Amino acid sequence: MNGVLNFSVLDGWWAEGYVPGAGWALKEEITYQDNRQQDELDASTLYATIEEQIIPAFYFRVSDIPVNWVKMMKDCFAKISPHYTMKRQLDDYYDKFYHKLEDRTQVLASDDLQNVRTLLRWKEKMVTHWSELSFVSLTNANRTNNIFYVGEQLTLDLKVRIGELDPNELKVEMLFADSESHNAVKLFAKYPFTLVSVEDGVALFRFDTPAKDVGLWDCVIRIIPQHPLLPHDLDFNLVKWM
Repeated sequence: MNGVLNFSVLDGWWAEGYVPGAGWALKEEITYQDNRQQDELDASTLYATIEEQIIPAFYFRVSDIPVNWVKMMKDCFAKISPHYTMKRQLDDYYDKFYHKLEDRTQVLASDDLQNVRTLLRWKEKMVTHWSELSFVSLTNANRTNNIFYVGEQLTLDLKVRIGELDPNELKVEMLFADSESHNAVKLFAKYPFTLVSVEDGVALFRFDTPAKDVGLWDCVIRIIPQHPLLPHDLDFNLVKWM
């Protein structure tokens, strides 16, 4: 932040402070499970960055001034310092966490904690009847294989037996993950199903969207509870994979 150009792994403060052109960074991602291979890759990347970027930037001079290095120092002042400050950190804590928690406390505490009682009763009902949720069928309305071309419509009809559950209190989503990821499942996108009908305790949900991106994807259908008083999807530990 003070003009000193950093070269470090993208973790800790540098993961937040790094700006391209105002320093250098080594990726934290693991490419190889074998530690020796990973060490060799990290060492090769480190030395290549020093040799091809850092040394030329420092030793290329115009009138004995390392112009590229000075430019990066200026970018360090201009692009990192303004946002990497304690004030910005405190503002983020307040806006992203404290303020939201304060608002939620007021919502739950209003009317003599009526919303707390409502949420607890709803959670008890969901826990009691969650096991009644079961898969009935999944049909692909316009395909017999799993290959789609960009722009083509993907339409899926999911039928689920819901028992005593209210279908409007269920969030049904199609999750796409990058199947070419070597080390971990990386969520690429998620899209909602729409409730179409309910008949004899079976709810029909429909997913309808065009194929927008190329690639090889893993996909799965997830059902989780939804309620206006839930702060986020991960607040309640119920999930059903279809």
